[in-house]
Amino acid sequence: MACGSPARVTVESVPHVANVQDAVWPEMRHDARNTGCSSVPACYAGDRPWCFPTGRGIFSTPVIGPRGTVYIGSADGSFYAIEPDGSLGWELSTGGIIDSAALVHDGRVTIGSGDGLLYCLRADAAPSPGEDRIIWRFQARSPESGGQFVSWWEGSIAAGPDGLMLVGNTGGHGYAVDAVGLETWSFHTGNAVWTAPAVGSDGTSYWGSLDFCVHAVDRAGRSKWAAPTLGFVVSSPALSLEGVLYVGSFDGVLYALDALTGASRWTFSTFDSIYSSPALLEGEDGSCTIVFASTDGSVYALGDDGTLKWRYDTGAVVRSSPVLSPMPTGEAGWIAYVGASDGVLYAIDVANGARRWSYDTTSAEPLAADRRSLNGSPALGTTGVYIGSEDGSVWYVPYDYPLHHPSTRGSVSPSEPVPDDIARLLFVSPGGSSSVLESQELACASVLVLRLVVRIEGATVRAELDDELQISCVPSVECSWRLSGDRQFIFIVPRSFWPAVEQLSVRVQGQWRSSGPKDGTRDAPEEIDQTTFVRPASAIGPLPLEVSETRTAALHMRRLSVPLPSFAASVNQIGFDSYDWLIGTLAVTHTSPTSGQLILFVHGAKRDGATSALVLDPSSPFAFAMHGDFEGCAVRVTAKGVELPFSFGPVPTDRFDLGFVLSGSSGAFGASMYAEIICAEVPFYGPLLLDYTRLADADGRMSASGTFLIDIPDHEVSAASRPAGVSVRAVTFRRPLPALPGSLSVLADGSLHGIELSVVLVDATTHVPVATLRAAGPSEAAGRSSTRASFIIDASQRLPAALDAVVVAGVFPLATAHLEG
Repeated sequence: MACGSPARVTVESVPHVANVQDAVWPEMRHDARNTGCSSVPACYAGDRPWCFPTGRGIFSTPVIGPRGTVYIGSADGSFYAIEPDGSLGWELSTGGIIDSAALVHDGRVTIGSGDGLLYCLRADAAPSPGEDRIIWRFQARSPESGGQFVSWWEGSIAAGPDGLMLVGNTGGHGYAVDAVGLETWSFHTGNAVWTAPAVGSDGTSYWGSLDFCVHAVDRAGRSKWAAPTLGFVVSSPALSLEGVLYVGSFDGVLYALDALTGASRWTFSTFDSIYSSPALLEGEDGSCTIVFASTDGSVYALGDDGTLKWRYDTGAVVRSSPVLSPMPTGEAGWIAYVGASDGVLYAIDVANGARRWSYDTTSAEPLAADRRSLNGSPALGTTGVYIGSEDGSVWYVPYDYPLHHPSTRGSVSPSEPVPDDIARLLFVSPGGSSSVLESQELACASVLVLRLVVRIEGATVRAELDDELQISCVPSVECSWRLSGDRQFIFIVPRSFWPAVEQLSVRVQGQWRSSGPKDGTRDAPEEIDQTTFVRPASAIGPLPLEVSETRTAALHMRRLSVPLPSFAASVNQIGFDSYDWLIGTLAVTHTSPTSGQLILFVHGAKRDGATSALVLDPSSPFAFAMHGDFEGCAVRVTAKGVELPFSFGPVPTDRFDLGFVLSGSSGAFGASMYAEIICAEVPFYGPLLLDYTRLADADGRMSASGTFLIDIPDHEVSAASRPAGVSVRAVTFRRPLPALPGSLSVLADGSLHGIELSVVLVDATTHVPVATLRAAGPSEAAGRSSTRASFIIDASQRLPAALDAVVVAGVFPLATAHLEG
């Protein structure tokens, strides 16, 4: 139903018709029914692949205009028009990340951004003199759904009935917006709407929502029915000509629903959540083949009665949505194209599920090579396939290119990447890619992750490790380990660093069992006794992190990627990629010439719009201290209580570890993140994680691992330098009581105006940070030449008896005071 008043909008007069007919791939799933099916034969035209770089990760689908121009947004906040040859046509910077696909219509392109605005843009390479690129903007209303705090446009835009554009957003609404940017109606669900709606010939639109439901809405915006699932619905529904709606859910089930009533016709279960949207191959006889993927790593083809035709296991998580094209002229059949999280684009024969070809898009740049997920979905042009990568690239691969040009990137083997018969623990890189090799290089500061994979005669088996495992290392290493909630991954965390030896042996002994996809039944146990050989990478060299009287060594960390568990990336992949942190060195203590302890301070950062210099972001929620060890140029630090922001609120971590090796003066490798979350403490969704998913382990914790980019900035960062003319005269402290907040006050000589001031409280006995305080308000004058900043300490904060306070200006340690009281 319509809710509220129309949102604010700037308009100009345009025809009230959304014409998408001339566009090659006008919207995320190609057409109104979301079939994901092109009529263009996959003929090789003799050209070559190209990739176009953006500044951050890409997780959305490209769309393609009539001239072959490719339109796509990036987590860098920009929207790009890319010419058919891979060159930049034009670029528009928005005020937020872009995680949705655009709509090409009427010589225009409309896109949603994380700044809460829809932008309708002229699609021309250059607008006429006196015309702006932006025709109108549409502002989303504030969130009305429980569990959401932002109104990002994360739903992809679809062409709707009566010339309307239909689009959902994180605030919990599905909107119908007309050609001049006015709201015609909006529909409120119980949570975020991330799907592109399918539209029937009668104007009914079908939406998925994070409220666990699939919704049918009539052409006036009124609810017709809502069909429940047992998980988030981010899969865009696909509507068949026979009136059946196909849609996946995070409960791992593909649903076939009666489009008229919402009643279930049948269901099909996979081994993990379904993020992917289904594609439909419809025959002239009314038959339909449904092709979709699951985060269990497989692409599935089902008949319209729900029977399995084939399953192709990529060996990597698949969030990408398959798309379909006819075989090249002269060949019968169809091809399904889909991306996987290991960076491989697959072309699969729909008739038998065999690989026709694949193409590896992994970056040749070492620091980007492990962030290669093709989580976005492909779009099909007249001559090839377009897809975005987590590394920030937009790739174009000509149809059948590997068949005509053999290369190390291409493969034409029909087999699956994983052996037909295997029951082994595979090494998993920090970026989430699995390897069947028995010996792997691992940075000395990284977490070791192993994944259980079981396949019998070419069929993948859902298998789980038993809790009672024995893990030992040679040479001996003090470490801890945890099983993932689904018991398929082992996270092995060294106490400090993996030893600098030529080869480290990690032995895992225990049992595994196969289990059913839904009912949880478990077969008799099988023994596992496996040794993984690891080559710890060298960390020789001095640590380039020191503190002087005038400046502190700083690091720039960005683009966090959290592939494990797959749920984390599925709900916040672009959010992690948008993280930007400036990390300052607060203290370094040497216990030997090449090792010791250190304390680092993390603060949210951004690029200055005028100078592009790295500066602090006062609005960032990030400000916390980490402590740990260094050995040579390797660093491992940890913190407790770090909150990671999601669209539904901050998720507190009980443990948050970073490990990396600083190479030279400007680069780093082996970046590894490990975190533990107490599921019950996750806002709004805590009961869901405990009761309805396989994310929580036996202790109610969820383990997560990932990677990131980090280096020493190549220019001086002002926030890492001592502010001119400022010194701390005194620090006063009042300890919190059970029912009374505490306080801390910093009296400084000189002006604190414009300085981002924080205080890190450190246990004076253990030298471990216990709390970070941010100023309660603007600094106040405390005399002709002095200012005072005040801080509140929460009444629930438990502090040790002996405390030191490190006053931090930006990320520079301005002063340290011992606190009395």
